[in-house]
Amino acid sequence: MKTSANKPADIWLFDANALQAGDILLSTTDAKASEAIRVVTGQFSHAAVCVEPPVFVEAVTRTGVRVFNVVGLAAKKRPMVCVMRLRKPDAQLTAFARTAHRYLARRYFTEGLKRFVPGHPNVPNPDRAFFCSQLVATVYAKAGLPLVARLRPEQIHPGHICKSDLLRDVSDEVLIAAKDIPGWFAFVDEGLKPSIHDVEMETERVVSCAVIRKARESPLLDRELNEFDRLLARVNATDTDIGTGYGLWEHPLHNMMYFLGRIWNRPESQFRQAAIALDNFLAQTLLTSGYLGLPQAFHNESEPRMKIAAAQQPGSPAERQLLANLVQQQIDHCKRTLKSDEGWRETYQKWSNETELQSRRLFADIRLAGLERYRREWQHAEQMLQALQTS
Repeated sequence: MKTSANKPADIWLFDANALQAGDILLSTTDAKASEAIRVVTGQFSHAAVCVEPPVFVEAVTRTGVRVFNVVGLAAKKRPMVCVMRLRKPDAQLTAFARTAHRYLARRYFTEGLKRFVPGHPNVPNPDRAFFCSQLVATVYAKAGLPLVARLRPEQIHPGHICKSDLLRDVSDEVLIAAKDIPGWFAFVDEGLKPSIHDVEMETERVVSCAVIRKARESPLLDRELNEFDRLLARVNATDTDIGTGYGLWEHPLHNMMYFLGRIWNRPESQFRQAAIALDNFLAQTLLTSGYLGLPQAFHNESEPRMKIAAAQQPGSPAERQLLANLVQQQIDHCKRTLKSDEGWRETYQKWSNETELQSRRLFADIRLAGLERYRREWQHAEQMLQALQTS
């Protein structure tokens, strides 16, 4: 069903099975901000990189670095989207793309965009924030593949990526033409709204910063804080960009539990007391932040969408097959996520059994709720797939 860009189509969908880690999605919208950016960049105003199909990482103004899934995404205007790929496969790029989650929760580097204004001096970036194309170019640079010779990642905009000699346009391989799709699809060329996952990352960042501020009130923890500061300094990060700044895990609260574990493992009794006190503060802050309700919010967001999809099945056999393929891709994504989350739940449970730190028990419960959410989403998708295949 792949259709040439020269043939008319109402909607363009993404075939996740045709994507590869490291693929770059270029896009734009009709919004005035996008129009202003295109004065400098040309056809496209935004860039994202595939970490593992169907998941991409992007940097956006309101939420910073976040992930999104192209299953359930479409484009109304074919010229407003493009997928670029490295001309020659590179294992190192694949490996670095799959670790790009480490940048989640980094701030958006709004000030960095000023460098594209003629005559404007370079702007310092102490928090290691990103704008969209800088994030993409950084992933490639880490793999030893500079997208544009003699330009650093922070000097690269979507127009540079579009014209990079390292890349080729694979849009015709990835985009699928369709006439009829379910009403729950979102459109990348209209801009993606903040998701519950964005709320999750921002909440983790706020809670983590509060814990570190609390820890800095205690002279007893100077040694652990000094180690923490060295790790932050290694990548020029600060407390305000705690999310992945010091290269441990992608989630800020994973890093906080590592920090608390370091204190707990000190042999002196006063350190265990300090760890328990700080952990109680973390647990209470989590409880009042609304974080524990996010798994249910994820479910509340996705379940109606799946029900709408089941009720809005396209009529033609070709369109039913197209939707069946997309639903199968979502099922595969749920399976991978379940496997990852089950591993984390077991880790939190083990940690909670070894210590008196209640935040680890909370995290085990949160992951258990997350597992149930993905199981239900998987179940809905299986039901929809069966209906599509038997209708």
